[in-house]
Amino acid sequence: MIVSVVGSIESPPDHQGVMTLRCADGGNVKIITGPDFGPPNSHSPVFEVIGVVVEGNLIQLFVVREFGDDFDMDNYNQMIQMQLDSRFKSEIFGHP
Repeated sequence: MIVSVVGSIESPPDHQGVMTLRCADGGNVKIITGPDFGPPNSHSPVFEVIGVVVEGNLIQLFVVREFGDDFDMDNYNQMIQMQLDSRFKSEIFGHP
């Protein structure tokens, strides 16, 4: 399954290239980064990871999209919650 996760680095990649990402909802996932990821401080504080679920909460990284220094993860999480709330689906997001 391919997934998209927004978050910030909770712990940098270890010797196997696995880092912990703190997600916008407060949960954590493990990301297998690979050699092209670079040092953690070379990325903006918040970014999107697109990858494939290996198992459980372990994701193999495909793509990183940087969201910059002023991205508000709390606002993002609230927007996602509103998208899932049936009261707002048709009025704001255009889904029945």
